[in-house]
Amino acid sequence: MIEKYKVFLFDMDGTLVNSEHLKGKALAETCSDFGGNVSPEIYKKIMGESIETVSEFFSKQANISPDLSLFINKFKEKYQDSLKDNVTLTPGVIEFIDKLSARNAKLGLVSSAYKWMVEQILSQFSLCEKFHIMITQEDVSKHKPHPQAYTLALERFGVKAAETLVFEDSNAGLIAASHAGCDTIAVLHDYNVESDLSVSLMQIKDFSILSKTLN
Repeated sequence: MIEKYKVFLFDMDGTLVNSEHLKGKALAETCSDFGGNVSPEIYKKIMGESIETVSEFFSKQANISPDLSLFINKFKEKYQDSLKDNVTLTPGVIEFIDKLSARNAKLGLVSSAYKWMVEQILSQFSLCEKFHIMITQEDVSKHKPHPQAYTLALERFGVKAAETLVFEDSNAGLIAASHAGCDTIAVLHDYNVESDLSVSLMQIKDFSILSKTLN
């Protein structure tokens, strides 16, 4: 199945790296700084959407009304510190990417995260040079589940959706990619076990299962 595609697009949080739980924790701690009390696990309900949407959701659930920019800045500080020591790669993803690169496949990163989040994580794992294009929150005006980020990726590569396979972990991301016309594979982790991932062709926990299909 993998061999039929020319382009492979990856979401970052929860797909390339195991970071969704860290983001939920940082958001809950930010709410606490503003006098609110909320569980990190409510992030499961809105995972994959823009940080503005997520921050507003957390604030509402915590019954607080902070300045959005201030809230996001405080979250940024907490999340950056957490990423330095706690984020890990999704099993098998490096081997899979390297095998795709060896086949001269085109690789892209399509994330709802800010550019600083993406660059920090890619730099930590020396992944910056692995991707031919990188699309972040700043590159689009409409965010997942809207397909704009994926249609933009297709435009930049100059390819058809039918030639493209997308890896995502959230319902919002899978809907965005599907509405752009792309096939999808969902990456499973603790934060999306209750998510609707049915639009995907298959679900995986480890990229090694895909690497084995490539010679």
